[in-house]
Amino acid sequence: MPGYYKMHSRHSRHSKRAHKHKSRTHRKKTYRKKTYRRPYKPCRCHRKNKRGGSKCDTKLHANKNHMNKYIIYKGTGGLFHNLSGLTKSINIAIKNKCILIIDMESHLHFGGNFHDYFTINCKELVYKTNYDNIPNNIISNDVRNRPATLFGYKGNNVSYSTNNIVNITYGYQGVIINKDIKVNESTINSIKHRLLSNKKKYIAIHFRNTDIKHDINLYLAKINSVFNSYPNINTLYVATDDPTFYDIVKSRFLNKNIIRSTIPEPNVKNLHFGCKDKVKQQHNCLIDVYNLLVSDVFIPSVNSGFSKTIMLMIKEGFTIFPNTISNSVIMD
Repeated sequence: MPGYYKMHSRHSRHSKRAHKHKSRTHRKKTYRKKTYRRPYKPCRCHRKNKRGGSKCDTKLHANKNHMNKYIIYKGTGGLFHNLSGLTKSINIAIKNKCILIIDMESHLHFGGNFHDYFTINCKELVYKTNYDNIPNNIISNDVRNRPATLFGYKGNNVSYSTNNIVNITYGYQGVIINKDIKVNESTINSIKHRLLSNKKKYIAIHFRNTDIKHDINLYLAKINSVFNSYPNINTLYVATDDPTFYDIVKSRFLNKNIIRSTIPEPNVKNLHFGCKDKVKQQHNCLIDVYNLLVSDVFIPSVNSGFSKTIMLMIKEGFTIFPNTISNSVIMD
């Protein structure tokens, strides 16, 4: 019996060791299995898309907080009118955790898709520039193909209802523009040969005189006053929708270098809105914006939203062009 007991005890000890070793091995494998992580690979939404945006424009972000509700911004008006309404819609989308759909293609005056000209570098915003991968039972074809005018557009609409899965916004919201909206690289490459160097000293004037009127004689006096105040500057850049203004200025200031990049078409009520070639129109608008921003002195049209937005960017220290800040002096 003692021998048997001794043998039994030895066997038990070996069994315990074996069991302990097995358990330890088992735990080690389980631990490794639970803590294994695959290498990080960004989702499609965070990969740079072909049009220059930081968010994918064909696939939704996988954040559940953003999957339920949508804000559709329908483009309206000219450039800064349009970006004003978009800015308000961006703010609403971020606040309410909605997916923003920027629908510029239903606005014929814009001249294409939003990503054809711009991008938005905002981490808090989830946005698309088309309706791809959204079921028709959520957003019907009637909504996708209709411009803002068919939704009652007469001024603006940025009302948001938490009860609606889809909210539609549009219209001018005042002199505001989101600082994350930037002209994309491909657009800059297309127009850069017509952009003035910020090393060149010049005065710039925006003179609007079609749908919104200004006194020509008053602005000629302003030009003369600025030339007298800055005798070392001999060049004036003119951006105007008035087809006669450029020639009037040239004839009045014969000893000055009067230049322009865009020429208004006859019978067009707005330089940056009514042209037949919409891509050319958008490029001309952006060229004028850039050249006005990098001038040494800027003379605005005080009643124009276009001029007011340029003044806002100068005062706030940002522009819609990447890595560009305006140091222009405003002479209003």
